[in-house]
Amino acid sequence: MELENSCHGSNDARPFRLRARLMESFWSNQVSTICRCYEDALTRDPTCKTSVERLIKFHRIGNYDTVPLLEKTVLHLDATDGNSSIWEEFASCFLKIITCSIADYEDRVSTNVPGGSIGITYRDKIPRVFSEGQETETWKVRCRWWETRHFSKSAYLQEMQYGDWKLLASKAASASHIYGPNFGYVKAVVSSLTNQPDNAHLQFLQKHLQNSINLYHCFTELCSG
Repeated sequence: MELENSCHGSNDARPFRLRARLMESFWSNQVSTICRCYEDALTRDPTCKTSVERLIKFHRIGNYDTVPLLEKTVLHLDATDGNSSIWEEFASCFLKIITCSIADYEDRVSTNVPGGSIGITYRDKIPRVFSEGQETETWKVRCRWWETRHFSKSAYLQEMQYGDWKLLASKAASASHIYGPNFGYVKAVVSSLTNQPDNAHLQFLQKHLQNSINLYHCFTELCSG
């Protein structure tokens, strides 16, 4: 109770992380409260990879939804470079959201006027999580920012020096959803992975390339339409 009280009104992430870990140890069935603690911790300290990784753990066992995980991961990636596991999960969240959105889009097309898709616009192709409220403007700014923050040529060359193929593949998968499969960072990673003897990372990446919606292009077309 004392720890719970210390969380109220606190701008420090540590009490929330501590409360979450204690609850995981002694009250593990209170999943929603535990996840909320990690969310609150990330709001106060978005650089904390442990909080993101704990939410990822809950997501993988079906106890935390895809959309809030994407939102909290974005918060983290706005503040840090992100590690390979976090980028991998970010790309997977994108894929899940896009897959659901495509099904929803096709349903709307099939129930539209016969013989066409009149009334279906680029806004309809953008998953709602990226288009509701101010999210469109926020994501447009983020797309432009991340081109140089996460997906620049210098970032690619530095990551190549580290030889972290999982990081490269996971970031390229994420970039393909945002900028499309022909984006420079994506093409460079595909070329590099093609020359590697182990093609597991390339197979992972190809799955995302085949399902890319090129979010930034959709935003651009929406503005010009």
